[in-house]
Amino acid sequence: IGYIGCNYEDSGRLAAGLAALAGGDDARVCIFSEGGDSPIESYRERLRGFCEEVRTRYPAMRILDVRAIGEGQKENETAVRQLFLDFPDVNLIYVINPADYGICREIARADKARQVRIITNDLVAEQEELMRAGVISATICQEPEKQGELSLELLFRYLAYGTLPEKKTYYTNLSIHIAQNS
Repeated sequence: IGYIGCNYEDSGRLAAGLAALAGGDDARVCIFSEGGDSPIESYRERLRGFCEEVRTRYPAMRILDVRAIGEGQKENETAVRQLFLDFPDVNLIYVINPADYGICREIARADKARQVRIITNDLVAEQEELMRAGVISATICQEPEKQGELSLELLFRYLAYGTLPEKKTYYTNLSIHIAQNS
């Protein structure tokens, strides 16, 4: 009866703005995602928003590569090692949709000098720990409580009273979390 959730394209645009703040207007970015070539909408839309924002607002920023997150620690370790061999000047990694945050730990292990900033999406306990440890620089959150609460409220109104929602789309607010507010 409707959509309640994140505007993923806007989330990607916000990530590009964070990339410019964390890595500079001329950041050298690599993107990792569980999505790869999959039809996962959140991945495709965030990537589209990120790339469009870079193209229009940060023309000196370079997207070096888009890589898939592996299914296990060994694959991620190899992928990260290869990334640093292929692009030794990378200074920012945007992790769009991780299955888990093992990829962030692998990046931290490979980047001992902590020259690479990491931006992620959503906020779970594992990320909070990685932010406090200085591994993840920032994450973009999308009001998961509101997504659940409003969905149930609108569904109840529809089932109990036959009332359709006023709108077909309800976008949640995006917020930025860093170590100091997580």
